[in-house]
Amino acid sequence: MKKIIIFFIFLLLFTSLFPDDIIEIRDIKPPEQLKGTHFFPLFVGAKWEWNIKGLGNLTKATWEIVSAHMITDISKNISNSVAFKLKATYKDEEKEFIDEWYILEYNGYICFYKKSRNDYYIEKIIPLDPDINDNWMNASNKLEVAEITNSRIKIELKNEELGRYGYQVFVKDMGPYEIFDALSIDDKKQQMLMSLDNSISYKDVPIIKNDEFPELIKKEEEKTTPNITEENDKVDEDKDQFTVSEDDYIYSLSKDKKYFQIGSFKINSNAKELIIKSKQAGFVPKIFLDKDEQYKVLIEFSKEKSIIEKEIKNKLGITPFLKQ
Repeated sequence: MKKIIIFFIFLLLFTSLFPDDIIEIRDIKPPEQLKGTHFFPLFVGAKWEWNIKGLGNLTKATWEIVSAHMITDISKNISNSVAFKLKATYKDEEKEFIDEWYILEYNGYICFYKKSRNDYYIEKIIPLDPDINDNWMNASNKLEVAEITNSRIKIELKNEELGRYGYQVFVKDMGPYEIFDALSIDDKKQQMLMSLDNSISYKDVPIIKNDEFPELIKKEEEKTTPNITEENDKVDEDKDQFTVSEDDYIYSLSKDKKYFQIGSFKINSNAKELIIKSKQAGFVPKIFLDKDEQYKVLIEFSKEKSIIEKEIKNKLGITPFLKQ
């Protein structure tokens, strides 16, 4: 009997020394290889600035990936997974609210890894290799890929039990673009809309290259014509016909004009490349050095908003948004 008691005491001590819910989060250097997907690139320096409607006095928000980490969470079968800390800052006229969580790749999804009291939970955001009608659950919320094109994905959320519905839009090379959430309580509707105002994508950072997504690049190459040499020669020839001059810069935004923003860059030369591409497509773009010291590529328009937006999407493969 004494031996049995000693055995159970030893077993209790052993399990307390090696608990099942080990969570370790340690700092690492930012990975050289880009993580995520074209629709949600993950790298230190990524940034999204939002306009908000429906959250009381909160009208502005900023999401920024500020650091890289290695996470192990035994209870969730996560072992040495590269993750990125996202710092979310919400502002009203008087106060500033800060929240933080992690983003990682997990079981075929890009996920948020968030803390609730003393534990963490996983929220699946977007499939790594999305397909139409992909669906999954986050708690009691049902999500599915409702629309997918070469430049954007729309994911819809439904929760009939709670009377909740909404959607998230992700744009290629940019990541999260629009978030809508609605809740019906006692015949009253509460709605929240976050619309992207500005962003820093991986194309704005020179050390990150497109070939960091080898599998996706390979899939896109398979869809192109096989005579790549002739196509490249044609592109180079077209580029020679267009230049960037002082006339392509504006130094203030006219209140009487409307602008679509199609790009934002830290480096002027990157903005010039998009200017040339836009000119080749028949647009008259301008470069505007904004107050955040980013070079914004803008297209002034006077046509119906939906018409010029469709033209930009079709000719440039970019989903523009209004510059305010």
